Amino acid sequence: LEGRANLGIEESSPSVQRFREMIGRDEKMLAIFEWIRTAAKSDISVLILGPTGAGKEVVARMIHELSRRGPENFQAVNCAALP
Repeated sequence: LEGRANLGIEESSPSVQRFREMIGRDEKMLAIFEWIRTAAKSDISVLILGPTGAGKEVVARMIHELSRRGPENFQAVNCAALP
């Protein structure tokens, strides 16, 4: 939350969880945060599905950053744009 001039009431609430670039307090979001940690610990391929704007790239980037590959470059690919 550093670097933000104004914090909303929800963002300053102790019940709000911040996980890297994502903020949430819903049980489903907390489950996603745990899933990201689990995926980052393993050395498996991960398929992230969801509608446009759901945050798939943000989740992929967080998995990458938390994994042993974190220091390496991350390249996002828009599969819908592939021929």
